[in-house]
Amino acid sequence: SLQGRIQAGYATFQRIQGHEPNTEERRLIRSREGAQAFRDAKGREPADKEELGRYITAATRPDQQAVAGFDLVCSPAKSVSVLWALGDDDTRKSIEQAQDRAVASTIAYLEREALATRAGTNGVEQIEVKGGVAVTAFRHFESRNGDPQLHDHLVVANKVKGSDGKWRTIDSKLLHRMNVPISEFYNAAIMSEVTKALDVTTEARGMGAGKRPVMEIAGVDTDLLETFSSRSASIRVEVERLTAEYQRDHGRAPDTKTQIKIAQHATLETRPQKEHGRSPQATHDYAVARVGQDRAAQVLPAAQRIAETRARDGFGTPTVDVDERAALVLMAV
Repeated sequence: SLQGRIQAGYATFQRIQGHEPNTEERRLIRSREGAQAFRDAKGREPADKEELGRYITAATRPDQQAVAGFDLVCSPAKSVSVLWALGDDDTRKSIEQAQDRAVASTIAYLEREALATRAGTNGVEQIEVKGGVAVTAFRHFESRNGDPQLHDHLVVANKVKGSDGKWRTIDSKLLHRMNVPISEFYNAAIMSEVTKALDVTTEARGMGAGKRPVMEIAGVDTDLLETFSSRSASIRVEVERLTAEYQRDHGRAPDTKTQIKIAQHATLETRPQKEHGRSPQATHDYAVARVGQDRAAQVLPAAQRIAETRARDGFGTPTVDVDERAALVLMAV
């Protein structure tokens, strides 16, 4: 393929010159390989740069493949899963019901904000969907490493009825663009549901330099989260190894784009095969055995005491005019 020839051209350049091609050098390699591919395919020279540009764009465009559905994952912060795993029957039931409500409201948000279909030649017209979307939920109780991790996989069927009554595929570009908002909506929804159901509160936990804080249940200690986060620990070790390797080979630290690629590679490289999962009760028994019955029994009461103290002391009471700030946000957006 032309894309393969272009990538080979980049590799040859790097091998000969000793450095990666810059933007201009990549453009020249792309044009050179594209012109040769054009001659091979058409038996003539391109009429002008515009014709060559159109050919290269078309020849390097990813193949369009139809999909039967889309997979979304609703996985709460680790402290929620730890509370669930160490809790008694009533606590686990309350958290599972909170998860049910958060997932349902997330699907409703998806239908309201991220669902459309396309009509017309090449899908030029975006039209609304009538009657929502079909979703199948699969609930899992563990991570791939066997740590407690309550989460749902949502399989969204790629067939919806347009407002004109015809069945078509989902506008996948819109759905992909809304992936982060959907995830953020779920994160807020599950914490809202759990804090109300269990009378606990949240706090921001720092994740290190350059990383956004994560909201966790206040009172669920960090060492408990780390006890049941062996998957994250193995990924972190691999990221550190790959980062050091990159710095040694390139003489500089990886930029943000490269850091993302390293994290993705580390996640795949450390991904274990799925084993037969434990039942929810077996997961509870395993988690309690890891930390001890006495400590397990104290986790929820400790979190509830913190929430009670903060509520009594007015902790977290807004010190700004919310309406004023909302007006400023709307003005800026």
